[in-house]
Amino acid sequence: MPVPLEAMPVHLDSHAAVDPISTYYVQDKKATFPEYIVAQALDLLGYEYWFQLSFAGGRQRAGGLVLDFLVDTFPMPTPIWVQGEYWHSGAQRSEDILAMIELNYLMGGMLAEPVEIFEDEVPDVESALAILRERVI
Repeated sequence: MPVPLEAMPVHLDSHAAVDPISTYYVQDKKATFPEYIVAQALDLLGYEYWFQLSFAGGRQRAGGLVLDFLVDTFPMPTPIWVQGEYWHSGAQRSEDILAMIELNYLMGGMLAEPVEIFEDEVPDVESALAILRERVI
């Protein structure tokens, strides 16, 4: 269960110990810098989540997909896609939209509306907190 926002003091130095060149891990899985930032914000907000969840075979199978985050929200879990500029623009953009539709179909409509967070929106944890508060909570 999430911690009430008003009861949660958050004092962060958005640039402390954050180096976009380093290798990051979330739940023992390799993460991009934006995924790491979003995970830090989810942790601060007190949400339980699963990272890099495979559906329909994941990357090992044609038609499979990998969801960045599935967040335990009420009344239904919320899928979060963290989209990088390089991999998720141009022609890939239509595939991203199709993946969101496919995931909803695979889960029988039992998911909240997907949330997309683009890498340029989360340069630091404070930005990720603001986005999550706006789009997920």
